[in-house]
Amino acid sequence: MEKSDFEKWANSTQIKSVAGRTIEVPGAEFLAYFLIHKKERSPSRYPDIQAIKQDIKMGSETLEEWVDYDGKTLHVCDDCDSLGNTFTEHLGEAAGLAVVNRIHGLNEADWMKIPEIPGRNGRKTLDWNYASDGKDFIEMEAKGAFTEKVDRLAEISGHKASIKTKKKDSSKTCHPRYNQRALRYGTITSISKNPNSLLTVRLVDPEGEDYDRNPHDARILKRLSWASWLICQIAGRTQFSVALQNRLAALLRTNDLVSFNKLSLLGGTGKPMEGSQFIDRFFANRTSSKELQSAGVLTQFDKEHLLFIGLSRRWMLPIIRQRFDEISKLNFEPRSKATQLDCVLSPHQMDTKFPDVPVEDLTEDGNLLRFRRKAVLHQSAGGMVFGLVSKFG
Repeated sequence: MEKSDFEKWANSTQIKSVAGRTIEVPGAEFLAYFLIHKKERSPSRYPDIQAIKQDIKMGSETLEEWVDYDGKTLHVCDDCDSLGNTFTEHLGEAAGLAVVNRIHGLNEADWMKIPEIPGRNGRKTLDWNYASDGKDFIEMEAKGAFTEKVDRLAEISGHKASIKTKKKDSSKTCHPRYNQRALRYGTITSISKNPNSLLTVRLVDPEGEDYDRNPHDARILKRLSWASWLICQIAGRTQFSVALQNRLAALLRTNDLVSFNKLSLLGGTGKPMEGSQFIDRFFANRTSSKELQSAGVLTQFDKEHLLFIGLSRRWMLPIIRQRFDEISKLNFEPRSKATQLDCVLSPHQMDTKFPDVPVEDLTEDGNLLRFRRKAVLHQSAGGMVFGLVSKFG
C-alpha cells in the first residue's frame, strides 16, 4: 500500500483498519464475487437464469482446476505453471471487492450498473466500476497476478503502472453538479504456489472521477437496480418485477429521489402494493429456504444437482414500501449452510425442464408440485442466496 497517498484521504482511518492485516473472507462472499462475474458491468450479459448458471459452472470448474484451498487461504495448484489472464482478472476483482467493501461497508448490490434511460429527460449511465456508500463515490480498478512470492513487488510493477496511468485515458465529460470526486482504489492481488503465503491485496491510488449525482441517491439507485435485476431472474415478468422496473425508471428520470421515499410501489390496479401478505404469497409459490429466509428459482446444473438462485426476504418489504434508508443499510452476513430446500415447480416445469428428478416424494398442491431436497446454500453480503441442490433427496 502507498501509505503517503492514502493518508491524505478523509477515510484514512478505515483504510488503516484493513491495511497490513489478515482479512477473513467467508467462502460465500468470495464465491459471489468470483462466480457471478461482472453482472455489474453488463447486466445484459445475464438475460436469464441459464446465463447465470453458465458463469457459476465455468467459474467452479476453473477454481477446482487451478486453485487449492487449505482451510486458510488460496494458493495455485502444484502442477500448474501458469494462470490464464481471465482467471487472474476474476481473482483480482473478487479479492479487491472483498477489501474495498470492508473499508466502506459495501456489498455487491452497491456495484450494480445503473441502467441508461434514453430520451430527452434520460441520463447516460456511469462506468460500471463505481459504488457509493451514501457519503462518497468509490471506484475500483482491479488486477491479479500469479507470482513466485506474494511479497515480491517487482512482479506486480507492470500492473501498478497500468493502474496509475489508466486515469489519463479514462477522462470524460461530466457535469459535476455536486462537484464531488470519487475515491478511486487500484487493487493488485498476488497469489502463489506457496501454501505458507497468504493471498495478498495491495492498494494503489489513481485519481478519481467527478459525478453528477449525490452519493446517497446513487447508492439507492444501484441497490434498486441490483434487486430489480435479480427479481427478474427469479420471478420473470410479474406484477412485482414490473412495478419495481417502472419505479426505477421514474427514479432515474428525476433529481428528486426524496419525493419517492416511502411511496409504495403501485400494483396493476394503480393502488399501492400490499406488504406482508404479498411477500407471504411470493414465498409460498416459489422454491424457498426457511433457514436462510430466501425465495428463488431452480435450474438444471449437472447430472446430480440443480442450481438455486434466490433473494433474501429482508429485501422485500423495504423495496415494496420504498424505504430508502432501510435499503441503504441492508447488509447480510455471508455464510454457507447445509440445509433442506422447499422446492416448488409446476407440472409443466417438471415434465419439460426436470424430467430426471425423482417424483416419488412429490406432493400436489393445487397446480404446484412440492418436494424437499438437501442443498448447500451460500448467502452473499448483498442478500443473494445460491447453491447446489441434490436431485435425489
